[in-house]
Amino acid sequence: MIRRLRRLLREKSPKRDALGLTASNLIAQAITFSAIPLLTRLFGPADYGIAAIFVAIVLTLSAVLSGRFEFAIPIAESDQRAAVLCLISSTVVVTLTFLIGSSIIYWRSGIEVLLEAPGLAPWLLLIPIALLFVGGYGIANYWATRKSSYGKIGIARISESGVTAVTQISLGLMGVFGAGGLVLGRLIGSSVGTAILLIKTIKEVIALIAKTPDLFAEVKSVLIEYRHLPKYALQTGLLNSISSSASILLLSHMLGVAAAGFFGLAQRILMTPIMALTGAIWQVGHGRMGQLDGRERVILVRKLHRWSCYAFAFPLLAVSIFSEVAVAIFGEKWADLESILPWFGVMVYFNAVSNTTSYWVAFGRYRAEMITNVLLFSLRLTALLLGAQFGVLAAIGSYATVSIIAYLSINVFWGIKTNSLMLFGKNYAGATLLSVVLLIPVQVASRLGMEFGLLVFLLCAAAYYTFYLQKILSVNATSQE
Repeated sequence: MIRRLRRLLREKSPKRDALGLTASNLIAQAITFSAIPLLTRLFGPADYGIAAIFVAIVLTLSAVLSGRFEFAIPIAESDQRAAVLCLISSTVVVTLTFLIGSSIIYWRSGIEVLLEAPGLAPWLLLIPIALLFVGGYGIANYWATRKSSYGKIGIARISESGVTAVTQISLGLMGVFGAGGLVLGRLIGSSVGTAILLIKTIKEVIALIAKTPDLFAEVKSVLIEYRHLPKYALQTGLLNSISSSASILLLSHMLGVAAAGFFGLAQRILMTPIMALTGAIWQVGHGRMGQLDGRERVILVRKLHRWSCYAFAFPLLAVSIFSEVAVAIFGEKWADLESILPWFGVMVYFNAVSNTTSYWVAFGRYRAEMITNVLLFSLRLTALLLGAQFGVLAAIGSYATVSIIAYLSINVFWGIKTNSLMLFGKNYAGATLLSVVLLIPVQVASRLGMEFGLLVFLLCAAAYYTFYLQKILSVNATSQE
């Protein structure tokens, strides 16, 4: 296995790119996670609720910022057309940031009242800055993907996580800004990550734009070619963002800002790091799709499904089984996490696998993506509204259950689309069975003490991921894998 790993790191391939970007994300998320036990003792559920609402608003609005033209940057037929896409996306970002940001600032007091989140209004003044950072990062990120600059992407993410963690802890210890410490820390970290990627991107894009003989004609041509992106991808992107972010906003409105804090922290613990890792895998896959024909795309989707099933089964099932340690890790104020994390663990697992194998744009399935996201949004909204009548835990449990069913259905769709349904089922079964077998000794050891249980867990995790590396480093992969 060591020889294959060395050979993989020397050769340019999707596996090497995925492993490199995944490793960078693991480091970034390890930094974030290591700071959480201290942050949860410096900030309470209400503070996390304010920060979660701020992030939810930014992420929801970011779905419309660039018209989704940035999605086409990695798969454009030439660097010149990709540069024009960057120019179009940047123009849309700046224009919409001004319009949307102005509206948010004007209505900030009303938004605070509507969401029943006292103390939110002053921090909404930072929304336009946050939108510019998110929009700029997205464009630069896709450009770096096109140029296979995965090392630069990794550095940006690690730097962002490190600066965010240090800033949030420092502001929390100072105790001056309250919930704003979380917001400011996130914003400062985002500025660093964006700057690392954006500086080089701007230089390369400007150089290519300067060489375009008829820029107006090229812009018009690109807009015509990718006219479907704003029509479908924009709608689905907005619906997908709303279906994820609306949960936090609804929980705050119906059950108070602390409820949003519990949901937000659960997302931060599980969904945010896992989605960052799946995003790395999807990003490499999306960048490769533009270089492959139909049959090769199917083979790549099959490989990505296998990799993601085995990558995420063990840690997420472990979180679901051993959620009772939440109080010891995060503090007494967060005791309800013991009931929330099991739901989130299973939901995030199926979400992760679904995300890494869903290539709507590459396969031209714009309408199917839009319909899927409309249904997902409707089902999640209904589940939250009904569950909220019985309290926070019922609301989050209903949300997670509906999401699990939806993500499984999406995976079934792609299994049928790529003639891989039986293979997908085998991947799920194999990863789950191996994880459960290895978690049994962990559960037995944990009864003898938390320290002993942790030691056995680390040994089992090492065994699991040794098997995982052997699985993905196999050089005899075929189209039937």
